[in-house]
Formats: sequence, C-alpha cells, structure tokens
Amino acid sequence: MMEEKRLQHIKWFVAGLFLITLIVGSVYVLESKNLPGKHSVPSMDPETGVQMWIEAMNQRNIDRVYDLAPDEIKEQRTLAQFKVDNLNNTFLQPGNYFINYSVTDKKQNGTYAQIVARVFLQQPETQKTPGLEVPLYYKFDLYNEHGEWKTWMDPETGIQMWIEAVNEGDIDRLYDLAPDEIKEQRTLAQFKVDNLNNTFLQPGNYFINYNVIDKQQNATYAEIIAQVFFHQPANQQNTPGTDIPIQYKFALYYQHGEWKIWTLKW
Repeated sequence: MMEEKRLQHIKWFVAGLFLITLIVGSVYVLESKNLPGKHSVPSMDPETGVQMWIEAMNQRNIDRVYDLAPDEIKEQRTLAQFKVDNLNNTFLQPGNYFINYSVTDKKQNGTYAQIVARVFLQQPETQKTPGLEVPLYYKFDLYNEHGEWKTWMDPETGIQMWIEAVNEGDIDRLYDLAPDEIKEQRTLAQFKVDNLNNTFLQPGNYFINYNVIDKQQNATYAEIIAQVFFHQPANQQNTPGTDIPIQYKFALYYQHGEWKIWTLKW
C-alpha cells in the first residue's frame, strides 16, 4: 500500500514538472513574439544590397537594377521611365565595370540601412588614355523589402562627387556633373571660361566636409541645403589657414544613372 502511494506521488510530481515546463515555455514564446524589435532586424547583411546592385550594373541588367529599387521609387517611376533615366549612363557603357567597394560608414536601424562606400570603377583603355581605376563616392539607402535589401543611390552622392571634383580642380568632371538643362545652355568651353579664377579651384583651397541642414527629395529630384566647410591655406602675409562655413542650396537631378548637381540662388 505504501509502495503504491509512493509511486502515485512520483507520478504526480513528474506530471507537475511537465505542466510547469509547458507553461513556462509558452510564456517565453509569447513574450519573445511581443518583444519590440525582436524580429525587426533581418539576418541578411544590408551590404548584400550593394553587392547585388554592383552585379546588376556590371551585367548591364537595367531590369534587375530597377527590381532592386525600393517600392517608394517604383511608385514614382515605371520601368520604362527608369530606362529613360538611365540613357547614356556612363557606368553601363561597354568596358566600364565596378571592381569592388570599401565601406567607410554604415548605419542600420531594423529594416533600413545607410551605407557610405568607395566604389571602384574600371574604365577601359582607349587609343588616347590608359585604362583607369576610378574611386567613386556613393551613399546608398537600403530597405529590407520582399526578402532582400533594395538599394537606391542617395542624392547626397551628388554633393560628395561635386566636392571631390572641386577639390581635384577637375573642371571637366564638374561640367559632366551639371544637369542636362545647364549643358543645353553652356558648352564645356564656355563653362571653363565661366570658371576662370574660381576661388574654390585655386591651389591649396579645398572643401573639407558638409552638414545637411534640410533635404527634400523624390525619385528624380532633390533640393538640399547644406553647410560646406571650405579651407583656405595660410598665405605669404602670414594669415593662418582658415576653415570657412558656406551655406549652399543644391538642386540634384537623377539623370543618366547618377545625381547631377547645380547650385541655386537663394
């Protein structure tokens, strides 16, 4: 009799442990599902989006480049319009291809990420020039949608390319970065005359960095107000080098596969 009671108590004890385990496990699962942000961070690294974009560009696959654009862009531009936007895209020309990239800054918040990277473009050899490896600045906006990281070039890319062209004194590149509307009014030769004695293009002068004050954008146009920090070197009159903040209002147009840029009066 005593043995039967002891066995009965053991059975109740085991059943009780099982029930407690079941209850605790259920509570844990429920709490896990309700934790804020618990499932909001995708396991796939957002750099995957950059890599897929580079691959699509190198394959000249404009349909895939469009497919990789976030939904917000597709709501504003059809595939046919996107193809027009990318007519004469330098990066899609035969012989041009991206070699690699190097991330300089990366921020991620759940399903959105922003990556600043140097993307290295290989330009082919011609009869006049040897093949060149050109480092280009890109700022990518990435959105985790439909199971992959969708990728779009942030219009600030245009500002950084403009700064680099000014700092290198590359007047041809500055003209190339101007929107079509400007090129319809000024030839490259006229543009070079316009920029004779341009203070910002003088040796020793250069832009250091910029801070965005205001930014309005859609798929093909952006206006950005930014404070750009300009460095002037020390001179023979013993004036020390100075960093001067200058406020610009930039108009940026998505044309030919990149953000073309112009400064606005205000």
